[in-house]
Amino acid sequence: MRYTTQLEAQAGPEEIFDAFHRYKTSEDPSRFFPSSLSRMDFHVVTKHTLGVGAIYDWRIWALGIPVLKFREQVVEWEAAKAVAYKAISGWEMYFRVDLKPKMESTLVTVAIDFSLGVLFLDRLFRPFIEWGLNRVCRRGLRKEGISAAKMRLEPPPAH
Repeated sequence: MRYTTQLEAQAGPEEIFDAFHRYKTSEDPSRFFPSSLSRMDFHVVTKHTLGVGAIYDWRIWALGIPVLKFREQVVEWEAAKAVAYKAISGWEMYFRVDLKPKMESTLVTVAIDFSLGVLFLDRLFRPFIEWGLNRVCRRGLRKEGISAAKMRLEPPPAH
């Protein structure tokens, strides 16, 4: 199921694109993801950290219990416009960020396509997953010095 959120960020697309990837170059996901009840280990597997073909290894714990281990690969990279990742092991997932300049700000559309395994649960938890996705994005940008506000959803870009 596809979960989507949009926010309006008070910065240009280049600055936002860089902010979304800074934790990858520092290999420090706590810059973007909350860590009070969970822990994330992240490292770059390939020689190049960013761009098409880069592969990342993720391990996620909740309350000290390992809950997910996967690898993702960058499948699309258009600097300051769009980036997409696809899980290549551990689970089925597709994640995409699109940036669209708007006057003095940027419209950020973030989408993740995955399933909880049961359609009823996917639909039931959709508002919570989309709320969490928005919160993580706003928090990460705020830690990078960029303010962002939640927007009403516009139709997702075709790809």
